[in-house]
Amino acid sequence: MTDTDRESLSIRRVLEKSGMDLSDSVYEESAMADFPVSASGEWRLKKENLEDSEYGRIVRYRTGKKTLSERNGAEDIGRRMDAISEEMHHMLEEGGSREDPDFIALGRQKKALRKERKTFLDRASEEACYSLFGKALPEGNLYSCCFHDSLHALSLDEVLEVRDGLQTDAYAFMAERPWFTGSLHSLRKVFTGGEKVGVEGGPCLFGTDEMRFSFTMKNGSIRRFDYNTRQEILPGREFLAGTTMELFDFMAKECGNVAAASLDCPKKSITVEEYEMLKHILLIAKYLDARAVVTIPDFSYDKTFVSLFSGLDCGVYAGLHEAFCRECLRMSDLMIDMTKKLALQYKVDDYVIFHGREKELLDLFYEKREPFCADKYANRFLTSRNGLRDALLDYICMPALPYYLFGIREIVEVNRIDEFYSIQKCKKIHHTAINLNELLFPEKMCRNGRTSGFFAKMEDKDFV
Repeated sequence: MTDTDRESLSIRRVLEKSGMDLSDSVYEESAMADFPVSASGEWRLKKENLEDSEYGRIVRYRTGKKTLSERNGAEDIGRRMDAISEEMHHMLEEGGSREDPDFIALGRQKKALRKERKTFLDRASEEACYSLFGKALPEGNLYSCCFHDSLHALSLDEVLEVRDGLQTDAYAFMAERPWFTGSLHSLRKVFTGGEKVGVEGGPCLFGTDEMRFSFTMKNGSIRRFDYNTRQEILPGREFLAGTTMELFDFMAKECGNVAAASLDCPKKSITVEEYEMLKHILLIAKYLDARAVVTIPDFSYDKTFVSLFSGLDCGVYAGLHEAFCRECLRMSDLMIDMTKKLALQYKVDDYVIFHGREKELLDLFYEKREPFCADKYANRFLTSRNGLRDALLDYICMPALPYYLFGIREIVEVNRIDEFYSIQKCKKIHHTAINLNELLFPEKMCRNGRTSGFFAKMEDKDFV
């Protein structure tokens, strides 16, 4: 999919272009708001070999398959696989090697169990079809919208199993969009009085066109860049159209030729999307009786700034860094204040706001994440750019904050669907130490009708 397609396509249009009958999806309801295609991913249609055109049958089919797989032993095999994964993780934590014969033997055991489990799951799928439709291989197809074959679009009542709380005004706005879910079956523990759950999430400080850098070159020319996209803003061109120079490359080639630097931050309040994200995190935590961690990543922004601009002349760097820190703290304060207001409004008591000025919590974060980041396997998911490693580790490890801070292993990540990739990296480096569930939402179309507010120009954004 090209960048142009991403700008003009929405989820509903992706489904229509694929020839899907919308009555087979959450978009059967005409009132379901449309959403832009994710800027960092790819949408596909997930085909279920089911006959009925009612979308709810997908959910019942999966429930039946789950019950049957538990009965025929597939879940037991899954637990054995988890135990092997845990043992392999401990071996690496204690300094073991992936080339160790014992480690390799455990990997082979896990592979054999995976093959055996697949056989049981296929049998459960066939039995679930027979139970629902009276035949093992029903004719016809049923589709759902999915993201990289991993996350499935459900309405909010299907996600949270329809509780009375969903009928309140506080939850009504969350039902206007599909939610993309992964691993949520484990949340049954919550509804049956199981272990404590943590909810984590938080907005970025700046989206597209909300912070711009200007560099006056020694030859008198001026170069301008957008902070979020890192793309050059060219004079006389449509915003970011046809740009090829990326900010990292510019600094690598031209930092010695920069005579002066400044930044412009026209963002004076938080956006509606950021407001809604904060509201989502708190309300879902309240609904699940979970402990919420609202993360404001100002500390990671500073690391990114240093990695970008440390090559500048000392005098130029110092002034630009001071201005950048001032804007980050201003935006961080706005988000902290809004979180506190929303928590008070909706009577959410069990929450923590995690940001750079919470020094004790920040130190604990770095201490607890270190064992998971020391393994060379984790470095496969990081950048080769000098200085960015630690900032990226912050983002990858943020979903695990309830575990680091409070020892909570069962975590729900509430975030934009664009964060899917970093969440998957978090899962990989934490192995079985945490069970990371995903509850992700696409952002609404902004007034330009093509993108979400996060990727829009300032005049197309809505602010609180």
